[in-house]
Amino acid sequence: MSLTGPNSHVLVRRPGVGSLSVGPPGSDRVDLVVGPDDRVDWTALDGLETPAGGLWPRWVDYRGNDLSVFEWARARRVEGLHFEAASDVVIDASGSRFGSLTVNSGGHCVRLRLAPAELCPRVALQGAPADFVLAAGGALPELALALPATSARALPRLPVLADLTHLMVSTGPLDEPFDCRSLLQFPRLRSLALSGSLANLGALEVLPLRQLQIRFCPDLAGLPPLRSFPELTSFLAWNVDAAVGRRLRTELRGPIAQRLTGHSGVSQLRERPWFVEEYGLPFAGWAPRTGAAATKAFKVASKAIGRGGDVREAVAGFVRRVGELPGVETGEREDAAEAAVLLGKIGGVDRDTALGWFEAVRDF
Repeated sequence: MSLTGPNSHVLVRRPGVGSLSVGPPGSDRVDLVVGPDDRVDWTALDGLETPAGGLWPRWVDYRGNDLSVFEWARARRVEGLHFEAASDVVIDASGSRFGSLTVNSGGHCVRLRLAPAELCPRVALQGAPADFVLAAGGALPELALALPATSARALPRLPVLADLTHLMVSTGPLDEPFDCRSLLQFPRLRSLALSGSLANLGALEVLPLRQLQIRFCPDLAGLPPLRSFPELTSFLAWNVDAAVGRRLRTELRGPIAQRLTGHSGVSQLRERPWFVEEYGLPFAGWAPRTGAAATKAFKVASKAIGRGGDVREAVAGFVRRVGELPGVETGEREDAAEAAVLLGKIGGVDRDTALGWFEAVRDF
C-alpha cells in the first residue's frame, strides 16, 4: 500500500485482529514502520474491511507527529485511536469521529481541541495534566486521566472542563496521594471513578455524585458515609483499604441499599502489606531465582509485622536473608534498602529509621 509513498508498505493482516499499530523504527510490535515526521496517507487503508463487512482497522495505535489521522477520522469513523505524540503538537479533533480517543503526551506539550460528545463520547489523556492545553465546544465527553507518578498530585485549574459530568482519575496505589479537593472545580460531576492512592476524600461529598467507584486504594481514611451522597445510586469499591471497606459493607446492608438501584458492592478488602507486595517490591530486575527468594523473605517479614511482631527484628531478618543470596551487588543492595523502607512503612517507621536498621545489619 502507498502509505508514505508509492507502494511504500506491505501490510500482513492476521485473522481475528481488528487493530493496526503504526510507529517509528525500533518500536515494539508495530505492524507498519513509519518515521515520526513522515506524512501518512491514511486513506490508503480505505476499502479494507472486516470479514463481517465493517471498516478495518477498527482500532489504530499511532506514535508520531502526523495529524492527518484526525482529518481522516472526519471522513470515516474510527472505533478507537491511541495517539502518542513524538513532539509538541496542536491537534484539532473537533470534527473527528472516534468511539474513543486516547492521547498520550509522551512528555510533550499537547494542545487539543476536543470533539463534542456526540462525535467522540470518550477521551483519555495519559501524561501530566500540565502537558495538556484543552479547548472544547459542545457537550463534553467522558474523560479519563491517567497520572504518572512524577506528575502533580492535584489537577490544575481546567475551566474549559467546568461542565464535566463523567470523570476517571487513576494513579498508582503507592504514589503520592491524589488530592480529591482538586475535583471541586467540576461542580456538575455525576459519575466519578478513582483508582490509586487518594487524599482528602471528604471533599467528595460536595459533588452531586450518582455513581462512585474506588479501586486499588490502600487508605480510604476520610471517606464520608455513603448517606452523605444524597443522589448516589451506585457505589463500587474493589481492592481497597480493609478497615474502611468493612464499614462500607455494613453501610450497604443498611437503609441506603433501598436507593442504590445501580450495581453496588465492596469486594477484595486489602491490608496495606498487600499493596506493597503487589505494587512496590523492587526486585523485578533481579535474577529470577534470587528475586523470588527476596520476595519470599519480604513477605515473611511483612506477615510478622502484620501479626504485631517487632518491626526492627522483622527488618533485620529480611536483611540477613538477602545477605545470604548469591549475586547481591550494588544495584541489588540499593533495592534491598528500599524494600527495608517499605517494611518500615508497614510498621509505621520512618525512612531514616528503617535505613539505619538496614545499615546496622547488612554485611553485603
